[in-house]
Amino acid sequence: MKWLHFLLNQKLRLDLAASFLVFVNFGLLIVAASDKLIIFLTTVFGRPIIGVWLIPTMFISIGTFAWVLGYVLDRFFKYLQVANTVGNSRNPQIMEILENQKNIEKKIDYLYEVINSK
Repeated sequence: MKWLHFLLNQKLRLDLAASFLVFVNFGLLIVAASDKLIIFLTTVFGRPIIGVWLIPTMFISIGTFAWVLGYVLDRFFKYLQVANTVGNSRNPQIMEILENQKNIEKKIDYLYEVINSK
């Protein structure tokens, strides 16, 4: 079981790092498409766009957009809590513990009613 624990720790580390690779991938996409973006934006705005400013502007805008999306998911949708709830509902061990807890609560409620009825 030690090797399984080790492998799961390494997978968790890769998953955490992979979430940041999205920004690297987007940055490489911007660099690869920057000449086409410059032509498109020059056509749309009717004046030349300096390519040196395009790449930093795109990085800042995507970083800001990612932060806003994360803020909305966290603040309004409670994303982590919902993800944990869904994950817990698929875990038979946690469901068994919750069922046992409900049974204990029912017994406590019953005993409370018996004590208060006297």
